[in-house]
Amino acid sequence: MSAAVSSARWWRSFGERGGIARGDLAGGFTAALVLPAIEGSYGLVAFAPLGPAHAQTGFLLGACTAAVATLMAFASGARGPLLAGSSAALALLLASLIEWLIADPRFLGTDGQPMLPLVLAFTGLAVAVAGLLQLLLARTHLGALVRYVPYPVHAGYMNGVAVLMVGTILPYLLGMSSLQTRISWDAVKPAGLLIGVVALAIAIRPPAVTRRVPAYLTGLLVATLLHHLLAATPLAAWLGPLFDAPQFRWPGLDTLAPVQHELRSGLLLDMALPLTLFALLVATMSTLQTALSGSTIDEMTRTRRDPRRELLAQGLANVGTGLIGALPAAGSTMRSKINLDAGGRTRMSRLAFGAALLLVLAIGLRFMHVVPMAAIAGVFCAVAYSLVDDWTRRATAVLWVQSFKQRVPRQLMANYAVMLLVAAVTVFVSLALAIVLGSLVAMVLFIRANIKPPVRRVLDGVQRPSRKLRPPAAAAALRRHGGRIALVELDGALFFGTAEAADDAIERLAAAAQFIVLDFARVREIDASGARVLLH
Repeated sequence: MSAAVSSARWWRSFGERGGIARGDLAGGFTAALVLPAIEGSYGLVAFAPLGPAHAQTGFLLGACTAAVATLMAFASGARGPLLAGSSAALALLLASLIEWLIADPRFLGTDGQPMLPLVLAFTGLAVAVAGLLQLLLARTHLGALVRYVPYPVHAGYMNGVAVLMVGTILPYLLGMSSLQTRISWDAVKPAGLLIGVVALAIAIRPPAVTRRVPAYLTGLLVATLLHHLLAATPLAAWLGPLFDAPQFRWPGLDTLAPVQHELRSGLLLDMALPLTLFALLVATMSTLQTALSGSTIDEMTRTRRDPRRELLAQGLANVGTGLIGALPAAGSTMRSKINLDAGGRTRMSRLAFGAALLLVLAIGLRFMHVVPMAAIAGVFCAVAYSLVDDWTRRATAVLWVQSFKQRVPRQLMANYAVMLLVAAVTVFVSLALAIVLGSLVAMVLFIRANIKPPVRRVLDGVQRPSRKLRPPAAAAALRRHGGRIALVELDGALFFGTAEAADDAIERLAAAAQFIVLDFARVREIDASGARVLLH
């Protein structure tokens, strides 16, 4: 539970209208009802190299990842309403590892098909090792580095995630089949698109009469009802597919059993390099995603968590998902946003989500075949819309208006450009590269905006005569030839960022002088680069 909410206070809030306990249960259960299809889709992506025969296993393991990871993080003492689960980046990393494994004939059976127990044992071991590495990263206080990520970088990351979410779910929103990977306008179902738009509109702005029901759940229910009403009309042929629910099976706890035998056979040693590389990438990616998601949720809830505790919890969560052969996991802004919007506020919403998701998978999954995929896609797009922060929206409006007046603020434009760069790299390349590149660009812009000009001003001998008392003839000579003397007043620090600028300014401003006097009265610091330029 949140440090600000005692256990007794939480239980007493059950009897209060709008109480914290009611909100936590509503948030967790709403997320559990909305997310099963999305969670399972990550499993489909991760286990796609194994072929369609193992699609059902991939779906179930993807859905179980979110439940197990969130419950493990809760049991580890993590605070706040941050929910966990896999992501597109982590699922693709696992797919790459599986492709590497099944390229070895020793992972194939006599029929030439991948041996699923052996593949799951190795992928599970790699995910568990990634969790252990994540624990080490947390010990080094790496999560605290997210505090130094500039806000435009943070906003770009969130906007990029929103675009990726919409891109992933767009075929379903258009009423297309899940088997179609390329959008074809001939396959678009207009009535299915209508269902998705209705779910999206209600999820963003629910009617007042349903204010006691979470908005995302309201959108899902209304769109589902509308789908089945239209199914009884001639428009049925224009509707999209329903959710294809697989049969639920509990993950086994003996997933890693084949590893011990393969240790003696030498297969594990042969695969040590790809497994280690995968574990390092997953640990880094999961730590980064968790740190950024935790920072975003703290901003939304106006609280502050211990990032080290959260990363430790997520490391243990990955150990847990690895033991059952599931996907790697990380803290997720998207899942947590659904939880928050539905009322979740404390760590108890994690328990509600994990338990409810397992319950939905075990009991309710068979009934979810009545839910249209377009409705799920509409709610998913509403979550993506909510991830676009107020700064991005306001900055866009300001830049749009000011561009017509030709008075675009330079600093705002620079920050906006950083945001667009990070969003583009997030969408088209990778999250990790986007954060690194965006941070570097933002630091360069910060340095340029805050460094003082190295040369304060340049005066000649006439403007600043010598204060020394001299004979009349010498004083008259100085007045006649004072223009040949340049007094350069330096300012601030002379380091690698300003030294070259100082050199250029001195050469330009004092080009006609025969004698140059450097005034260091306002110089605070000189590094090796600055000293080298001055000597030159």
